[in-house]
Amino acid sequence: MTHRFVALLIAIGVILFCSRVWRDAPQIPALKRLSMSWVVFLIIQLTLGAWTIWSNKAADIATAHVAVGAVMLSFGVSISAICWRISAVSPRGAPGGRALPIPA
Repeated sequence: MTHRFVALLIAIGVILFCSRVWRDAPQIPALKRLSMSWVVFLIIQLTLGAWTIWSNKAADIATAHVAVGAVMLSFGVSISAICWRISAVSPRGAPGGRALPIPA
């Protein structure tokens, strides 16, 4: 049951993050694409999780569920790195107060 509760928290976080990217950072196409892909993988992951339960833990379905979870983790790390980089070069966070270009 803990696994399902944490999955719900992660799903809420991914959806909130994606909506915030689309609202506050539409000028960063890489971040928009990654966040939308993250939501797609979230839907796939939730479907595979339910399918794993319904199939009485079939090995192939459970393996796919774990693999998509690993992909989602890598997307989260990539998105975090992009956000960290953007915040590091933003005009408010630039050394000396000078404005730096935001990478595409």
